[in-house]
Amino acid sequence: MAKKNQDYIAAIDIGTTNCKIVIFHLDGTIAFSASHETPNIYNRLGPGWVEQDANLIWQMVCKTAKDALNRGAIDPQKIKGIGVTSFRQTVLAVDEKSNPIRLAIPWCIKATHRQAEWIKKNIGEEVIHRIAGVNTDPHWTMATFRYLIDEEPEIYEKSYKLVGIQDFVLKKLGVEEFVEDYSQASPISLLDLRTLEWSKEICDGLGLDMNKLPKVVRPGTVVGKISAEAALLTGFRAGTPLIPSGGDCQCSAIGCGVVSKGLGNVVIGTTAVGIIFVDEPVYDPNYQLVCHAHSIPDKFIVQHTVLTGGGAYRWFRDVFCEKDVEESRKQNISPYTFINKYVEQTPLGSNGLLFLPHFVGAASPYWNDKARGVFFGATQATAKEDFARSIIEGVCIEVAKGFSLAEKLGIDLEEVRLSGGVSQKGSPWNQIQADVYGKPALVNESGDTTALGAAILAGVAVGALDNMNSAVKKLVHFVEEVKPDMKNHEKYMELLKIHSKIYEGLLKEGVYDLHFETLEKFYGANRGNKDN
Repeated sequence: MAKKNQDYIAAIDIGTTNCKIVIFHLDGTIAFSASHETPNIYNRLGPGWVEQDANLIWQMVCKTAKDALNRGAIDPQKIKGIGVTSFRQTVLAVDEKSNPIRLAIPWCIKATHRQAEWIKKNIGEEVIHRIAGVNTDPHWTMATFRYLIDEEPEIYEKSYKLVGIQDFVLKKLGVEEFVEDYSQASPISLLDLRTLEWSKEICDGLGLDMNKLPKVVRPGTVVGKISAEAALLTGFRAGTPLIPSGGDCQCSAIGCGVVSKGLGNVVIGTTAVGIIFVDEPVYDPNYQLVCHAHSIPDKFIVQHTVLTGGGAYRWFRDVFCEKDVEESRKQNISPYTFINKYVEQTPLGSNGLLFLPHFVGAASPYWNDKARGVFFGATQATAKEDFARSIIEGVCIEVAKGFSLAEKLGIDLEEVRLSGGVSQKGSPWNQIQADVYGKPALVNESGDTTALGAAILAGVAVGALDNMNSAVKKLVHFVEEVKPDMKNHEKYMELLKIHSKIYEGLLKEGVYDLHFETLEKFYGANRGNKDN
């Protein structure tokens, strides 16, 4: 609850499925937070399609802001600045009045493979990676721009700008023109990492009019202020400075204190994302890892993404743990209290059960949307507890593959910061991560590292906080430090080799393609996949 005569920094954190607004004291503690869901729209145009209603997202920003201010008894006059962050890799077509002319197309779409293949053939993966630091996978949005040009030319021609959700919300809040900070611009794969400007070479190759793109700005700078209209809708004070804090992953890294060489972080929510700080762009000759601009001006991150992270743990809860969920309701505790005990009672290696976490395909290092989850090594003796631990080990081993590739590229990684829903103090995920990565692991105190990072950037921008390094020292705190057991690490590296060979064998023998084609024959275009 608010304290009298206390100044604040607000963070607007727009996720793929919810909007959260967190009001921070200047010491980094949370004064109040509120959130509301922003549901996705699935399969409107066929299997693999995911879309979002940008107007609904804006409505939820307004509703959530009023909730946070009113329920938290926050004086809007005391809010020194508002940092805005959102999920990345989204394309929203708007007209000259800034109104959306179609639903937004987010990063999780799986329906633009034909355009991705066109880009690979006509522009080339080497060109894309050399300029933008990514590959041609649809995950990085380039294929979405080409889709609009190919399949919805009337929308493309009618569009005044093609923007991201963060850009749209900033404009609605009061920024005079559409702006996109370069930590958001980088993952959509049109930004030249060397100049931090839109790449004419890539845009020309796509047939994309660069005038349709927003203005690129530095993250963590004041770009406008709350308008009178937005003040009425949100409850924020008119004139409050607005700051684009940048991409959610980059903001989370700052919220974990990843602001210098040798530091990395792993955020495990539905997915699992590993990030390492670098001073300059790093290019992977095999296009397995990607490099993005950081939200810290003129700094960068190397990123490794596992599409199924904590989501697999939730799946285990839903499928295997009905009695545990029922008992947890009676005791008013989390069902993961029971599941974590299963993990702690199970030895390293899960009694021989290995898990490949590819429920919705594989991102780095494989970039294979046809990959699917595998449990390998099950016997009649395999128990529920083994499945629980194997899920954690499988996700962490997949993250470790990315860290290993990064170190082979000469990137220094000395310490890993842990955040996300599974990384609470005392969670079995923490020790397993430290052991698998072979690095000391610090567990963040804040459960809102993305919002915290956004607030730090905003606080520095308006002068409420001195500078990035001192702000991180002041606001980022840890509740647990976990040392790796290097003997366990060696065992996990042996399991990693088997883990990799399972995937490579299935790929080499064409099992993923055959499985995909067979399910399509059995079930039609939906392929029996609930995720599509």
